[in-house]
Amino acid sequence: MSTAPPPPRMNDDLGRAHYQAAVGSAIVAGVFTLVVCGFLAAAHIRTQRLDFQNSEDLTALRAGIVKASDAGEITKLKEELRARDLQMRAEYFHRQAFSRSGGYLIGAGALIFVIAAARAAACRKRLPMPAVDSQAARRAVRMIGLARVSVIALGVALGGSGLLLGVLASRSPTDEAAAPSPAGTQPQPFPDPTGGGTETPGTAPAMVGEPPSPAEIAKQWPRFRGPGGNGVSAYTNVPATWNAKTGENILWQTPVPMPGENSPVVWGNRLFLTGADEKNRVVYCFDTATGKLLWQQPVVTPQDATAQPPDKLDDTGFAAPTLATDGRRVAAIFANGDLACLDHDGKIVWAKALGLPLNQYSYGSSLVVYRNLVLVLWDQGTVDDYMSRLLAFDAETGKVLWQKRRPVAASWATPLVAGVGGQ
Repeated sequence: MSTAPPPPRMNDDLGRAHYQAAVGSAIVAGVFTLVVCGFLAAAHIRTQRLDFQNSEDLTALRAGIVKASDAGEITKLKEELRARDLQMRAEYFHRQAFSRSGGYLIGAGALIFVIAAARAAACRKRLPMPAVDSQAARRAVRMIGLARVSVIALGVALGGSGLLLGVLASRSPTDEAAAPSPAGTQPQPFPDPTGGGTETPGTAPAMVGEPPSPAEIAKQWPRFRGPGGNGVSAYTNVPATWNAKTGENILWQTPVPMPGENSPVVWGNRLFLTGADEKNRVVYCFDTATGKLLWQQPVVTPQDATAQPPDKLDDTGFAAPTLATDGRRVAAIFANGDLACLDHDGKIVWAKALGLPLNQYSYGSSLVVYRNLVLVLWDQGTVDDYMSRLLAFDAETGKVLWQKRRPVAASWATPLVAGVGGQ
């Protein structure tokens, strides 16, 4: 019957000190790793319970808005709904960051455990006994002291990391400062308003004429969250429920060639989407009656060959912004800063590279087309960087008609055009 090898001989004080230090370090690292795993498991369970669609709080607030008849009460409920939704989303991103930090700590703890365990195993091997050394006992005493100090220091370091992780787990995301910009990422200079080498000539002629009337726009779905940007349709005979697996209230289904987290926009019998990866950006047009892909148009600018792809989250992607259309043109923007305007037959009117935005979550602001303007919210960097702008491009030529600096950090909002005081 085999047995485990005995620990180092008692008279080998130096080897014994090494062995005890390695075992102590392995125990501390192992316990720390298990504790962090417990924290992450609990955080994962809590994150899975964050269901935006089926939240009881949000459902109750939506129901209250539908039932309310007083305009003041409706406004109050809407503000509560927005605040609660924002709180839940902030909590979700906070827990994602917490999970990433915990993963790094688990990796560090596991690495220390493996190294310490390997060192302890090496110390247990029977080695030939060296000749008697009169100074060995004195060195062993010093080594034992150093071993104890190293184990205590390791325990304090790992314990402090665990305590920090626990504090982060219980800290409200609203108390945290804005995340720093990614290291090594430099903002790209904004292109010259005249195009200055950043613009790709269009293949379609510029379109002129009167813009569509508000009544005509109201019948379409021309931008993110519909004609008013409020998620309200002009039609009342639309299905309130559907099931893609069973086909309930589904007219057609069709694959989209490339991934994109944007929303569809519709004008007449045409539905537009975008898709992108690290190297390619494409605008798609589908038939609303059949789902047939009518055309797909790549968006390419001269800078694409040398530009680095943007950093992105898995749930953001390279084509998160939603397009916008006015019935004659459709405008699209991508995470790498490529902006393009196409006609409804898929021909590019103009395209230009705005440069890679400095945004820690990747760019996600959707576009708005108003009369002859393509409105772009170009928020990036920090408040102190003063890089954020609201830009208005001529929809027919791509020329910058005006731009307004904004004293804000990177954001992911979308512009709204609203009537205020008759304007």
